[in-house]
Order: sequence, then structure tokens, then C-alpha cells
Amino acid sequence: MKVFLSKRHYNALIKCLWIWGWVYWIMGDMVDEKYKEISEEIDDFKNYILWYHKDFWFDKKNIEEYDNKLSFSDSYMDWISDDMSDFNDMEFWEKLSRKFAIKELEEKHWREQLEEMPQEVFMELLCEVEAKYEKEFEENWFKNVSLFGK
Repeated sequence: MKVFLSKRHYNALIKCLWIWGWVYWIMGDMVDEKYKEISEEIDDFKNYILWYHKDFWFDKKNIEEYDNKLSFSDSYMDWISDDMSDFNDMEFWEKLSRKFAIKELEEKHWREQLEEMPQEVFMELLCEVEAKYEKEFEENWFKNVSLFGK
């Protein structure tokens, strides 16, 4: 199979592979060992793609060679890391809002009532409550959040 990529598409593919591999690498360390194998497969594929086209497309200042492997330069990795940091921040606030919204819904309704609701009704209700928490966190961060011991 042959795939022809423009420079823009090639660079996008490399960035995707790097982010994809990074996510699985972290999951392999923090979640489950099974993700390490996936991370290694992605890394092998990324290295293959980098070697295959290294002289043809990619800006050489973004690549460094070490032990017959190609990796990204620190400046390129910083650029991708900034994107991942923005994503992680967004993901944190979304998950926190979702968890608070589900907790609130469970306090207002029996869990069985929520499970018996039609999916569309539940999602509409959940989105409405989530939006309230998203607005709260956007305006106040953690100023109004308290932890209570059991």
C-alpha cells in the first residue's frame, strides 16, 4: 500500500503519533502494564515513519538521532507538550464538572431513577447540571469547593 502525504499531512501524522504514543506511555506507567506494549508499537511505527521520510520532508531541526533512533528535538517536544498541557487542563475541568454533576443528580434522584431514564433525558439533565459546574469553576476555580471528612 502506498500513501502519498504532503509536508503538512506528514507533520500532522508525526505529531499525532507522538501524542498518541505519549498518552499510552503514561497510561502504561500509571494505569496498566498492557498500555506499555501499545506505546512501544506506536514508538516503533513513529520511528519507522521518521526514518523513512527524514530526508524528504521533515524539518531536520526538529529531529535528533540517538542510538540509531530518531526522536524529536527539545523545542519540538516543548511545542507538543504545550498542546498536551492545554488538553490536560481542559480534560481535568470537564471531568471534575461531570463528577460533581453526577453526584448532584444522584443526590436529587435515586440511582435507579437515573438508570431508568431514557438516555436523551438523562444526557440533557446531565449537560444542564454540568454547565452550572463548568461556569462555577471558570469563574471561581476552587474558591467555593470544600472537602468534608466522613
